[in-house]
Amino acid sequence: ADSHYCMGKILFEWSNYSDSRRSFECARDIHLEKLGGGITVANSNFYLGCMSEINGDFDSAVHYLQESLVGRKDLLDELDSELADTYSRLGLVYCKRSEWDNAVDCFSNTLKIREANRGTDASTQVLVADSLYDLGTALSKALDTKRSKQLFTDALNEYQLHLDKSHLKIA
Repeated sequence: ADSHYCMGKILFEWSNYSDSRRSFECARDIHLEKLGGGITVANSNFYLGCMSEINGDFDSAVHYLQESLVGRKDLLDELDSELADTYSRLGLVYCKRSEWDNAVDCFSNTLKIREANRGTDASTQVLVADSLYDLGTALSKALDTKRSKQLFTDALNEYQLHLDKSHLKIA
């Protein structure tokens, strides 16, 4: 099962989604049958959700990402970065479905976790800025312009501190 999972990750990185999907489904099914669950199931569901989103199947994406979230919440610390990744991806899918309140909830959870894990390195600072931007976007669509404007300002300030001035997120 672990070899199927590793192969799924490699194929995902290579954008070979059909073979990657089969590998993740196999890894997930074996772990469910033999172990009754586990982190490989939650992680496989995360990748299956990502691939469903990429293919425009947002209903399946929500299903897999919610399944991943349930598994990861059961198995990981409440501030684990993998939970933030899952909330973030689920928020993006909700945005594509114009479900702004659900997106706001997901991005709020993403921001909470990423702020708690903020380090001194630029990469974690940029993740916080990305979360501020995503939450601001969802709030602007949900017509909370005052909060969204502040979040966009905060995101820009973070980007300016940690990215080159010519970076697309600033320019």
